[in-house]
Amino acid sequence: SESGYRLFTPELVERVGFIRKAQALGLPLAEIRDILSLAEVGASPCGRVQRALAEKLAEVDRRLAELHAFRTELAAL
Repeated sequence: SESGYRLFTPELVERVGFIRKAQALGLPLAEIRDILSLAEVGASPCGRVQRALAEKLAEVDRRLAELHAFRTELAAL
């Protein structure tokens, strides 16, 4: 703009919001890029997103189990 501010379209704001949420959920940028590429060509990325999130959830569950076992071991000491 004339005052030096950047102007963004609503679509771009939505895209950046999606990227930030996906990163917060632990998806790597390469996966996010692939999902956005699918959406750009009109393919539904929903299945891919669900699989990526299911994998991340399984990873979190594994880590929680490891931490629980570690906590139990520490408490026994």
